[in-house]
Amino acid sequence: MQSYLERVLLSTGVDLAFVLPFLALAFITSGKGKSALRPLLLFVGFILLDNTCVWLMKVGVFIPAWGHWNWQGKLLEAAIPVCLALLLPAVFDAKRMGLALPENRRGWRDTAITCVLYLIVGIPAALLTGAHFGLTADAPTYAYEATMPGLGEELMYRGVMLMLLNEAFGRPWKFAGIQFGWGFIIISALFGFLHGMDAPSPDKIQIVWVGMIFPLLTGLVLAWLRERTGSVWPSVLFHNFVNTLNQFLV
Repeated sequence: MQSYLERVLLSTGVDLAFVLPFLALAFITSGKGKSALRPLLLFVGFILLDNTCVWLMKVGVFIPAWGHWNWQGKLLEAAIPVCLALLLPAVFDAKRMGLALPENRRGWRDTAITCVLYLIVGIPAALLTGAHFGLTADAPTYAYEATMPGLGEELMYRGVMLMLLNEAFGRPWKFAGIQFGWGFIIISALFGFLHGMDAPSPDKIQIVWVGMIFPLLTGLVLAWLRERTGSVWPSVLFHNFVNTLNQFLV
């Protein structure tokens, strides 16, 4: 239990240390004042809750870790927004969190186009930077990457967390066919940071800034899809599409 609490609190502390300057800048420049405080406090609370669920396997495993992957953590991560929408619909509306499907076919068309563009641009870019095709992953890895990361991370980060940031700071800007605000920037930066940081203990905090570049760029695309379609499900599909294809690159 001690190692679990240490991991949760340390991860949350490092996450907040990274994101607080962005939040402060957004708070100052958005002019929202006290109205931004409640969604901001909830946002901070959800960072803690997310780490609590993801690292729960350190206390006990009730969903088998097939292939040593954290299926339990990702399923719990995805369950949080769904449970909130069912139990507290007045506060956590499913549509505002993006849990509803896109309202028109354009959302799925944009998702398909984004996947094709990744094939045209993303894969060649990876090959040019030294990657090459290979089949080194096992069945649990392919199954996990094709389902869990997009499901858990999209529902939490670009679902409930992005909703809270948009409520805090608004969406005053327009670009590339979307209305967006500080939430778009903050959640994308945090997503990139999480994929380049590991904090197993206070003396072993590892931050690989170069390792954040690709997740940051992917996060921007995922946030664009979320704002473009009004739904997290196109982002879930694209996220898992990218993760699955990347298993064929070594």
